[in-house]
Amino acid sequence: MKTGNIDQLGKIFNAGHDSLRDDFEVTNEALNIMVESAREQQSCYGARMTGAGFGGCAVALVNRDQTEIFTNAVIEKYRQRCGLQANVYVCKASEGASLVK
Repeated sequence: MKTGNIDQLGKIFNAGHDSLRDDFEVTNEALNIMVESAREQQSCYGARMTGAGFGGCAVALVNRDQTEIFTNAVIEKYRQRCGLQANVYVCKASEGASLVK
């Protein structure tokens, strides 16, 4: 993130998910479909599962200007493929935890 190379960060997201899916087998079909649906969108740099595994959540790195289009497309693709309603939460990266004096 510090270098600003968003394409490389997206590749790292994708490789992380692929490893969790193929090497550790801690994803499931619905979660993989969510990640695939996200990755198919032109505005998505990368997507992966997040959390403890065996289902749950995915996180996608998306062009800020395309957030609404991305969200609507992923919800529809997921519904078509799974027959389930996806919940999408839009957020942005922040510094995270730090020491307060």
